[in-house]
Amino acid sequence: MENARRFLIFYLNSKKFATEISKIERIIRMVEITSVPKMETSIMGLIDFHGTIVPILNLHKRFGFKIPKSNLNSKILLMKNGELFFGFIIDDVDGVYPFDELQIVEAEKVIPGLGNKINEIRKQNDEFIMLYEVDKILTNAEKKFMTELIENK
Repeated sequence: MENARRFLIFYLNSKKFATEISKIERIIRMVEITSVPKMETSIMGLIDFHGTIVPILNLHKRFGFKIPKSNLNSKILLMKNGELFFGFIIDDVDGVYPFDELQIVEAEKVIPGLGNKINEIRKQNDEFIMLYEVDKILTNAEKKFMTELIENK
């Protein structure tokens, strides 16, 4: 697998998702999230990670899944995209796996209109794994909010 990219596979609502490992800063246990009043987006709130304010997004809401009650088994996937530092709540982690380019199909080719949320789809045995790019998952409002956080440090 010379051309294999490495992905972290994680669970949301019993479905498998993946993101490229190079964008992940760290996976941490669930901590208390301070809510942000009147947020129109999927931003649930903020956490303090070693003195850095980190916005936390809810992917369950983003993908239209039922939002589970917070539980201590959930994890926060801390991501970095350029200057933006943020986290996603995930249900659990499966592991890190290499994906060959030939095993990945563009989501838009499978389900038109899905490309704005999911970048690629991979079939593993009888399961589909939804691959997303951090660049695509954030809305403009979320990027603006995070940029303002950085500027107001």
